[in-house]
Amino acid sequence: MIRWLSVFLGFQLILITSYLFAMYITFTASSDVFFGINLIQVLSAVGMTGLLVSPLFFPGILHGLPRVPDDI
Repeated sequence: MIRWLSVFLGFQLILITSYLFAMYITFTASSDVFFGINLIQVLSAVGMTGLLVSPLFFPGILHGLPRVPDDI
């Protein structure tokens, strides 16, 4: 669970920083600059793909985690 949360938050961080950087460049320069930033679009695509695929590598997230502790 901790590994999945760290992967999830890592991909979220990639998405947030790429979008914030794209908005910063768009508002400080002209609005045509946003369409020319290919690296930010690639980082966003990698982050979104990672968010979609990450539950497949951690099946405990998809099937649900047990609520009863193992001690009982």
